[in-house]
Amino acid sequence: PPPCPLPEEFKEVIRRLAQGGKRVTEEKLVIEKGLFKTDLAKGNNRLSIPFTQVLDHTFLTDDETHFLTTRDGNNKMNFKEVTIIEPSLELEKVKLCRWDMNKANGKNTSSNYVLNGAWSNVAQRNHLEPDDVVQLWSFRIDQELHFALVKLPHNNNN
Repeated sequence: PPPCPLPEEFKEVIRRLAQGGKRVTEEKLVIEKGLFKTDLAKGNNRLSIPFTQVLDHTFLTDDETHFLTTRDGNNKMNFKEVTIIEPSLELEKVKLCRWDMNKANGKNTSSNYVLNGAWSNVAQRNHLEPDDVVQLWSFRIDQELHFALVKLPHNNNN
């Protein structure tokens, strides 16, 4: 079944962010996933978004996709700073990165997008737990990428 739309309270925050006639794109559901301990461990400080589970790869522009595969002058992978609307409707800045990891056979890589930076603050503030199911939505305000993180109710039989 198609996903439920982005909840109205998130759309209200988006409208506030776009005040003054800024252009807003339609929201895209990037991923719906159950959280793992590794997504929430403070030492890891990252939400992994496996390529194979991304529902809509058009959430990034071609330029952004390319930028995330390149390195800066210090040979560190480039990242994009993105404002995220938390489940609590607070705003935080997180970093979007791409990680390519070689598989044990050395032939294949598994690729993930990763939210890090202030991710562990977001997880803590919103009392995220392993097995919570979250949706990560993307949208743009005047071309600038933003995310919204929705925590789904545990019981989906409403």
